Amino acid sequence: MTDDYENLDNSIKNLKMYAVDAFAAKATRAIYDQLPLSKLPFFSSSFTRGKNSYEIYIIDPGTDPVTAEIQIDRPKGDVGGGTVHANVDKGNYWTRRGNEHLVNPFLEHDFVRDFNTVRQAIEELVAPWRDLPKPSVIEGVYDNDFQNISTALAIPGASVGVASPTGESNIYSRLNLVKDASDAMAGTSWDAFRGKFYELLPPAINANNALAHYLASTIKAEGTLFKEARSLVAELVEKASQAFNAAGNNWSTDIPFDWKIVLDIAVLVAGAAADVVSGGAATSVVAASAVNLGLEVVKTVVDREERTAKGEANYDNVLDSFKNDMEAISSHVFETEKEIGNNLNRNCIQAIRGSAHYDIKLGEITTGSSEELAIKDRDKVRTIYQTVMPDISNELAGIAGKTGKLAVPFANAIARHGKVGIGEFGPLGQFQNLAYVIASYLNELSEEAGLGGKNLEAAVNDIDVQDEDSQRALDSTINDIENYTKRND
Repeated sequence: MTDDYENLDNSIKNLKMYAVDAFAAKATRAIYDQLPLSKLPFFSSSFTRGKNSYEIYIIDPGTDPVTAEIQIDRPKGDVGGGTVHANVDKGNYWTRRGNEHLVNPFLEHDFVRDFNTVRQAIEELVAPWRDLPKPSVIEGVYDNDFQNISTALAIPGASVGVASPTGESNIYSRLNLVKDASDAMAGTSWDAFRGKFYELLPPAINANNALAHYLASTIKAEGTLFKEARSLVAELVEKASQAFNAAGNNWSTDIPFDWKIVLDIAVLVAGAAADVVSGGAATSVVAASAVNLGLEVVKTVVDREERTAKGEANYDNVLDSFKNDMEAISSHVFETEKEIGNNLNRNCIQAIRGSAHYDIKLGEITTGSSEELAIKDRDKVRTIYQTVMPDISNELAGIAGKTGKLAVPFANAIARHGKVGIGEFGPLGQFQNLAYVIASYLNELSEEAGLGGKNLEAAVNDIDVQDEDSQRALDSTINDIENYTKRND
């Protein structure tokens, strides 16, 4: 049914046309029933909807049969219509009595005005639901913008090397370069540095990736929300069109209408959000929900509802049922999207309170002896502080920038009429707040990684200075010995 939404404009045109048909049947019958002769047993009447007009026939089957024909122009699609034409056969009865009392009520009625009012009533109900966000565009924000961020943060498990990342992570590859640098450096200071950098940084990055998945779960939630909303609106417009069509065919009061719609938006939205943080069907990744961060997934706030509309197929009944069901769809969308926004707020507050999960503080490395830092492979050591650490810092800064800007494609993807859901841009403000929190944590990790590299470089330089001082002292001692030997020779 979602595909039918792509043809919604044409479906609404048909809805308006059939609604006018149903109104024309109702209005002309009401006019006829007010005619003085309409209740007489020897009079008969009929209403027929033709391709171009509504035709009302009033027949006197007496000794001098007379037929009055009233034609009302039918709209062309969802525009025009309402002009009235009347013709009466020239029998003796009508020659004596005249026909003004019979046709004038139809000629004097402003059907043009009424048809426009009907179309406007329909438009007011459906206008906010035109041009709803496309699920494929929202899905693109998840598949491209978010997945690029998540892949770049793919540091598997609680430590690097436990499993391969799901994508190509520059951070992961850089960390592996210093996975075991015992052939390059040794000492207590190096052990402390490696413990803080190599053992604490990956879990912090994992935590930020997990937090980003909770953010992304709301992208999936919005996509599912509008997939269902589009489907329901298209389905309801079609069902109402069929009922109006039946009501506008003639004056019969024996034609029923009966339709059902199922509203399970909140259930499906919550399920889609949960799949993101649970890993869905994937078994090769660590689920975001497995990282103990105290975060929540979108809840089901509106129960599944089956709605049935039935009754006599006339303009008022069908319009009331259509309006009630449109309002029900609107209510389900509003309550569900409000929960999406509330979920973002709750997780944003929790992320701020639990900052220790997402950030680390790399202490300054100091050296006093070779026991604290012994350099074995100077080139490899230089690679660590000149290349590896700056690369990780720059990569984290870049990801932070992308995360902070994630709200831009999200806003473009979910924009809609202001009366749909919780506003024109839905939960954009809450989404942006959480994205900024994640970006700030990643920026802090970037700064700490850069600082860690500079601290290591300073420690190496400190060792070099000590080595130079030792060499100078040794040279001085050797020189003293040589001078002493010469003097005693």
